[in-house]
Amino acid sequence: MNAPGRTRVSLSSIGDHVNRLTLNDPAALKAVADALKAGGLYVPSDDWPTLFAPIAVTVAVDGQEFLVAGRTVNHAPAGYYVQLDAGPTVDGLTAAVAKAAVAAPAPVPPSPAPGAEATSEGLAPPLGGGRNSLVDPSSDVPLHKQIADLTVQEKIKLARTATRPMRRILIRAVDKRIHVAVVKNPSVGDDEIQEYTSIGGLSPAALTWIATQRQYLRNRRTLMNIVMNPQTPQTTSLKLLGMLQNNELLRVSRSARVRQALQQAAKRKLMMSGVI
Repeated sequence: MNAPGRTRVSLSSIGDHVNRLTLNDPAALKAVADALKAGGLYVPSDDWPTLFAPIAVTVAVDGQEFLVAGRTVNHAPAGYYVQLDAGPTVDGLTAAVAKAAVAAPAPVPPSPAPGAEATSEGLAPPLGGGRNSLVDPSSDVPLHKQIADLTVQEKIKLARTATRPMRRILIRAVDKRIHVAVVKNPSVGDDEIQEYTSIGGLSPAALTWIATQRQYLRNRRTLMNIVMNPQTPQTTSLKLLGMLQNNELLRVSRSARVRQALQQAAKRKLMMSGVI
């Protein structure tokens, strides 16, 4: 069963990144009609395409199908926004959706639970559900531009609860205090930590904190990333050498990326074990 105010979407693999969007409830029709007037479209999905990447969406409404093209301009917690390329197909879709929305019966909003705060109707809820959200996923302004306009303290606050698309932007912020807040975000996964530790400009404080989290060090690539990252404090890298296997120590001893003291320490361990 579809959630109120949401479209039902099925994914296909046509072209670069294509979604098939089937509009089948009044709330979805009216919301899409409003978005199309502004030249955009919201696509519910848990798979976010790259920002500004070309994208095609097949929209099915009232027995008709329209293949429209555009670019991804924003990520939301449960989907993304597309700025559509103007043309006759978009005009035809806009007219079809407007006609279907007029003919559709008015949706009956669900009764809120006792004591619950009522929320406004819409396809994409704002981050955190509050009025004072630091960024607006429903805005036509790209996510990276919204984040760029925040102060450092606001970025740190956002990083603590940011969604994955937001974290991808924040982890590359110039102010390295933001990096620490990102890696401590409870929603960060092991795969993200592996990605972050490979970034040459990552905060030394963030790398040091990750090095204290044993659940992340079980990932051999993450462990090696920390040891090899030039931003990792030398004392931290030296402590982690004891966790490396011989083939990993050989890589460290031969790498031009690491400090000479780290290379020599790795060679000493290999000599003691009789490998070299």
